[in-house]
This record gives sequence, C-alpha cells and structure tokens, in this order.
Amino acid sequence: MLPYLNGSFFHKNTQLIKQYKEWAAGQKVSSNTDLFYKEIAKPFLENLDEEIPFTWFDIRDFDKPLRNTIKEDDNKLIALFKVISPTHLLKLPFANDSNSLDKGFYAELLHIIGLEEVKEGSKKIIRRKKEGQRNEGALLEKYDCHS
Repeated sequence: MLPYLNGSFFHKNTQLIKQYKEWAAGQKVSSNTDLFYKEIAKPFLENLDEEIPFTWFDIRDFDKPLRNTIKEDDNKLIALFKVISPTHLLKLPFANDSNSLDKGFYAELLHIIGLEEVKEGSKKIIRRKKEGQRNEGALLEKYDCHS
C-alpha cells in the first residue's frame, strides 16, 4: 500500500485505493493530478462522515525568515521544516532512512508550498523557488504579503 494512504480514513476504502492505483498506473482517461483530485479524491472526501485530525500553520508567520538572509532567523524555520518533513507527514520512526519516502509525493508537496530541494555542496537544502520559476498558485505565492 502507498505510504501516504496509510491513514485509517483512506486505507479502509477499497474503492478509493482501487481508483488511485488505476490512476497512478495510467489506466484512467488522464494521469494528470487534477483528474485525481477532482474526480477521485473530491467525491470521496465530500461523502466522508468522519473527522480527520490535522495540523495547520499560517505560512505568513514564516514570511520574514523565509525571505531574508539573516542566519539567526533560520532557527525560526526549524518547526516548519519538521512539520513538512517526511518523518512527520508519514509518521515514520525518527531513525528511518529518509530515502524511503515516495519521491513523487514529496516533490508534489514542495511544489504546492512553493519550495524546492536543491543540493548545495554535500547538503540537500529546501528553499523557496527562484524568481521566474515560481508558481502563482503555490502557498508561498498565494499568501505573499508583498504582492
């Protein structure tokens, strides 16, 4: 089973899992994520009668430390990076190898937020996408206080 469909709300719905696997395997009319979200996930969520626990944060609270070059402000981003880390999102044991994360899901999440993972030297760093590569629908752009 896919790691991010492990929640009790999703894995017990065999129809949802079947439709997702068909979509992921390219057996649907389109493999576009829009088809999955609008025609598979949306009807399922609209008919869901259980509460789904969630964690939320206001990305605007991280506006200043994300945009400036003050190294001390980077410490304010630690909590944000922990929340969006594969370990937290997938409820993986802390010592688990992060390479086991489904890379497609992780890349899609970063894209939705407006971030990218880049290699600087021997380290992988998550940063805001560069000017000209940004997507106006990304969370960082949608809630940009300077636009």
